[in-house]
Amino acid sequence: MLEIITNVNNAVNGVVWGWPALILLAFVGVLMTCLTKFFQVSHFGHWVKMTIGAIFQDREVVGHTKDKSISEFQSLCTALAATVGTGNIVGVAIFGGAVMGDNLAWDLADTFNGLMMIPNLIGVLVLSPLVYQITRNYVDRVLKGKNVKPMLSAFPDVQAEQEKNL
Repeated sequence: MLEIITNVNNAVNGVVWGWPALILLAFVGVLMTCLTKFFQVSHFGHWVKMTIGAIFQDREVVGHTKDKSISEFQSLCTALAATVGTGNIVGVAIFGGAVMGDNLAWDLADTFNGLMMIPNLIGVLVLSPLVYQITRNYVDRVLKGKNVKPMLSAFPDVQAEQEKNL
C-alpha cells in the first residue's frame, strides 16, 4: 500500500513540479500579457509617475488621501513589503527543507501550529463578551420571542447604517 501511495505521489509531483507546470505558467503569463495588451510594459511610465514619481511632485502622497483611503505610494510600499516578506519566508523554508531532516521539519511544523494557539486564544478571550452579547440578543429575539432590537454590529455607527437597510 505504501508503494502505491509513493508512486502516485511521485507521478503527481512530476506534473506539479515538473515541465508541464512550467510550460503552463509560461503560457498563462504570455496569454495574460497579450490579453491585457502588454499592460505591464505599456503603462510602466504611468505606474512610475503615480507611485515613485509622486513623492517628488506631491508632498501629501505619503499621507492619507482626503477620503481616508491609502495613497498610491502607501499601496506600493505595502505590496513591496508583502513581496519581500513572502520571499524571505519562502527562502528560509526552501533552505530549511534542503538542509534539515524530515523529523526536524515535522517537529518545527508541529511547534508553529501549536504556537498559533496563542493568538487564537487571545482572540477568543477578547471577543467572548461580544459573542455573549450577540448570542444573548439572538436568544432573546428568536427563541424567547422578546421584542428586542437586533444587534447587527458592535459599533453604533455601523448598527445605525445597517438598521436603515432593514
